[in-house]
Amino acid sequence: MASQYAAARPGYPDTLVSDIARNATHVLELGAGTGILTRALASMNLASLVATDPDTNMIAELRETLPEVAAVVARAERLPFVDQHFDLVIVGQAAHWFDLGPAAREIRRVLCPSGELALLWNHRSLELEWVAQFDRIVQAHAVSTVDREVAEEISATGCFGHFSMRTESFEHRVDLEGARSLVESFSHVSTLAPATRATVIEQALDHLRPRADQYGVVTIPYYCEAHIARATEEYAQDQAKL
Repeated sequence: MASQYAAARPGYPDTLVSDIARNATHVLELGAGTGILTRALASMNLASLVATDPDTNMIAELRETLPEVAAVVARAERLPFVDQHFDLVIVGQAAHWFDLGPAAREIRRVLCPSGELALLWNHRSLELEWVAQFDRIVQAHAVSTVDREVAEEISATGCFGHFSMRTESFEHRVDLEGARSLVESFSHVSTLAPATRATVIEQALDHLRPRADQYGVVTIPYYCEAHIARATEEYAQDQAKL
C-alpha cells in the first residue's frame, strides 16, 4: 500500500509550496506518508525539515526514498518535540484524519510565537464532465470531509487565527496501471469489501481508458488548495499562566 501511494498519488505544485515555506527555516511536516510533499520541501534551502507519520510502513518508504530527511513515527496529537521549535507546520492531504482539538494544541505548542500552520489538499478539477464522472465513480462510497470545515474547527480552538486560502492548478499525468494504483490508494476504496472494491476500480479504469493518449497516459486536471493561519499570541500567553 505504501509503495502504491508513493507511485500513484499526485504531487504538490512546487511554486505554491515554495511560496508557503519561503520565510521558514525549521519545518515540521505532519501526516507525511511516503514523502510526496516532503520531496518538494526537501528541495528548498531549509535549516531543518522533520517529517512525521503514524504509519511505520509509510515512514519506511519515506526513509528509503529521502534518506536525508529526518523521519519520525508520531501522531499529530502527541508530538515528540520541544516547545516553540518550528516556524512552519505543514500538512498535505491528512489533517482530516487528526483529532483536531488535541492536534491543534500540540501544533501550537511546537510552533514559535509567529509560526504558521499550512493545510494542503489536492482536488480534481471538475469542470470537465469526464473528470466529474470519474470523481463520482471513485467517491461513491466516500464519507466527505470539507477542508474549510477542518480549518474552521482548528481556528475555533483559539490556537490559530483566521485561515487564508491560496490555490494553484496543475496536471497529474498517469498511465493506466498507475491509475489503477491511484484508485486503489484511496482509503474509501481500499477499505471496501473485496467485490465492491474490484467493481469500483474496474469502473474507474473503463472510464479512463478512452481518455488515454497514444502512450496510454491520462492527464487529470487538479488544483491544490492551501489554508494558512498564524499561531495566536493570546493562546501562548494563556498557556504560560498555567
